[in-house]
Amino acid sequence: MIRALLEDESKIKRVMLDESVYPLISDDGAPNPNDFDIKSLLSSNAILFLMPDENSVFMYVPMNAITYEVHSNILPASRDHSRSLALETVKYMFTETKCLKIITHVPEFNKAAFRLALACGLKMEGIDRSSFLKSGKLYNQYFLGLTKEEWKCQQQ
Repeated sequence: MIRALLEDESKIKRVMLDESVYPLISDDGAPNPNDFDIKSLLSSNAILFLMPDENSVFMYVPMNAITYEVHSNILPASRDHSRSLALETVKYMFTETKCLKIITHVPEFNKAAFRLALACGLKMEGIDRSSFLKSGKLYNQYFLGLTKEEWKCQQQ
């Protein structure tokens, strides 16, 4: 597991701003990829950037003291083993941080991200209706979550 630091800015940008990733993670309010400021996110020290390999970045954003929202960014070269990469970051969060719950919001058009979340043990918790604007169209987002206790049970 590689925890990305400020000096990893170019590695993170290479993955997150790739033309096969950025359209899936950005909405109509997102900055132009050329204006995306990874440095300010990295310097906040609150958001955790985890890079289990050179082709993936998992961004964990704290919602409160124990809950983190995960955003996965995986280049095509690593998508065939995205589940193992994602599970590596889940393990890191539950064993190396104070995280007790991981959540994610997946726009309904991103079927691969939805399947990945389910494959990693996240459970459907609800639908956030008409909450993601992409190319002028409103989409629902699936709301999924996994507690540390559920994760521990999956490990047995």
